[in-house]
Amino acid sequence: MGENDQKKMSEGSANITITGVSAELLHEFSEKVMKPLYAGGISEAIKDLMQKAVEKQKQNEIFSKFPWKRDEERFHEVEYRFGIKRRYENYAIFTLGDRLAVNSHIDAVFRSPRESPDAILYDCDSEETLDVEFEEFSSDFKGHDPTKCDLIACWTHNWNKRYPDEKCPLAVYEVGSGEGLGTFYPKEQS
Repeated sequence: MGENDQKKMSEGSANITITGVSAELLHEFSEKVMKPLYAGGISEAIKDLMQKAVEKQKQNEIFSKFPWKRDEERFHEVEYRFGIKRRYENYAIFTLGDRLAVNSHIDAVFRSPRESPDAILYDCDSEETLDVEFEEFSSDFKGHDPTKCDLIACWTHNWNKRYPDEKCPLAVYEVGSGEGLGTFYPKEQS
């Protein structure tokens, strides 16, 4: 590649998606492709994306080591349970946890299963907290004490469909929407 080609490449932009690539290959890509094309070095954003790709690859390698087995009876149980209830409260927990992982200043502390609300979210920077109840549907919060909770984190916000004559008593974070970001609904005013 000539000097003019390199200059044109540095003036242009490129969209790169990297999945299922080993850490060694990413390193080689960085050394042989990125460094020669970007003499000034790789931006922090690209380094961050590459690091996330490496971490994802390592996680996939860990999952591949699990003692997976074929069990037709258990597989049919999974199919049956998904048929009854496709999404679980745990989906909301795991999805929010995944989003918190990239937000280094916000974390969650979970209470025991017998305690309510389910967790406390806290902002390490501001030292502010929220009591959070996780549900599959926001309407599943019905029957809980809204004075002891600040936020419903759910997969689907359906309160107004299930209870059209009642305002939802809390703010809701619907993790299963918003193009992967979730959607926040403020507490409805009376």
